[in-house]
Amino acid sequence: MVRQKLEVGTLPYDDPATLLAGTGSGRACSVCGHPILPSQTEVQPRYDDKRPVLVFHIVCHGLWDAERRVRRYRQPD
Repeated sequence: MVRQKLEVGTLPYDDPATLLAGTGSGRACSVCGHPILPSQTEVQPRYDDKRPVLVFHIVCHGLWDAERRVRRYRQPD
């Protein structure tokens, strides 16, 4: 899912300006689409521009972060 969403542009490759973490809000995870429950950690990358808000389960955030870094590293300059 992460790879596909990166390819179509649903998820960004660039680094967020800040990263927030807290209690799950019930919103759908930007990777898996499942709600982030109050008993779970919600991670929210924030950007300085006006792009849509992204929220992740902590595990989904880890997958997104690793995949975007690997792909960015592999892309030719």
